[in-house]
Amino acid sequence: MVEWYLANIGLSRPNEFINAASAITSIAEDWEMSEVFVKVGKLSDFSEGKLKKVQVAGEEAVVANISGKIYAMTATCTHRGGPLDEGELDGTTVICPWHGGQFDVTTGKVVSPPPMKDEVAFDVQIEGSDVLLKKR
Repeated sequence: MVEWYLANIGLSRPNEFINAASAITSIAEDWEMSEVFVKVGKLSDFSEGKLKKVQVAGEEAVVANISGKIYAMTATCTHRGGPLDEGELDGTTVICPWHGGQFDVTTGKVVSPPPMKDEVAFDVQIEGSDVLLKKR
């Protein structure tokens, strides 16, 4: 019976059904992450002039507090996967600790190679003392 049902919806094996269900779940999570703000901490969790890694709906983001304003972008360097939260913050520029690639944390844009691809920036919302992020 299961094989007949799967064949009628275009799937011939249970593994295809599992893969399809996994893909649908992934799409739903991506949609959910891009549509809602997620609390990642309190303002006091983010020291001025420092970088901090947080989890946003299963994805890592690096958060920077620059003169009391909070910014965030994806936390893995687009060049070779370096951990941007372990890098340096120079003004609004995040410097990757592995190869020195630089990104503007306010926009996610590459400032200096070797990276060629921008990071994804997050919208930031402050509610009371809570910091919330939403992927752009």
